[in-house]
Amino acid sequence: MKNSLVFIAAFGALFFSCIENPFGGDDNISGGTRSLHGQINLSNGASAEGAYVWLEGFNLGARANSNGKFTVTLPPAASQGSSGATGVFQLYFFLANYTLKTAAIVTRNGTFVYDQGELDRNGELRNAKVLERFLRISTQVIPATVAASYAGTINVETTLEATIDTATVVFPNTLAGLLSAVLVRRAGSNEVLGIYEAVPNAEGVETQRIGRTAVKRSMSFNFLTRPLPPGDYEVVPYFLIRHQQLPALLMASLGGNAEQLGPGYLNLPMQREGGQLGAIG
Repeated sequence: MKNSLVFIAAFGALFFSCIENPFGGDDNISGGTRSLHGQINLSNGASAEGAYVWLEGFNLGARANSNGKFTVTLPPAASQGSSGATGVFQLYFFLANYTLKTAAIVTRNGTFVYDQGELDRNGELRNAKVLERFLRISTQVIPATVAASYAGTINVETTLEATIDTATVVFPNTLAGLLSAVLVRRAGSNEVLGIYEAVPNAEGVETQRIGRTAVKRSMSFNFLTRPLPPGDYEVVPYFLIRHQQLPALLMASLGGNAEQLGPGYLNLPMQREGGQLGAIG
C-alpha cells in the first residue's frame, strides 16, 4: 500500500509538471513573460535605428533604437482571448532595402516562453539578427546649403545600386528617368516641411530592375511657395522597393499610407545615405 501511494504521488507530480510547462524546462528558470529583447546589426556597419520588428499572430511592432536594440511587449493575456495565445510565431525584421529575416518565438497562455525557440533563458534573442543590404541608396542635393529665404532651384540626384543580385524598384507617378517626388523633413524627425513632385499630376508608373551597375535618377524643385526656416533637413526620394514573402499584415501595421506619397511614407523603414540640406538664416 505504501508503495502504491508513493507511485501515485510521483505520477501526480509528473502530471502537474507537464501541465505547468508543456514546452519543457524549469518554470523557475525559463518561464514565459510578456517581453523579449534583441539586437539588429546591418551588414554594412550602418546604424539599424528605425528597423522594424513585427510579431505575427499578435500584430505587434517595434523599432530598433540607435544601438540596434529593441523590445517587444505582449498585451495582457486576457486581451488576447480566453487564456492567451499559445504556439510558435515568427518575429520579422524588416528594412526595405535589406534582406528580410525571421526568428521563431514560442508563446504559452499569452506570454513568451524563455529558453525555447530563438530566445535564451533571459528573454533575449540568442544571436543578433544581421540584415544584409541588397540596395544601396545615396542622394546628393545641390546646393547642399542655402539661405533660409532661398527661392531658387534645388537639384536632387539619387543613385541606386544593387549589392546582392538585383532589386526591383517602383517609381509611381513619374516619367521615365525621373524620380517620382521628394519629401523634405527636419533632420532626425519625421516632421515633413514640404513634398515636391517631379511631374505634378503624372499618372505613369515605372518599374525598374536595378543591378550592380549604378542607376541615377533626378529631379528639381524650388521653395517659391514655402521657404525653409533655418535648420538642418533631409531630402528623401520617394519610390518603393518590392519584397518577396513580405506579409501583408506587416505592411498594414506600418499604416495604410506607408507606400503613398505623403508624411506616412516615412513610416516605411529604409536605410539611406546623403540627402542633407541646410538652411541658414
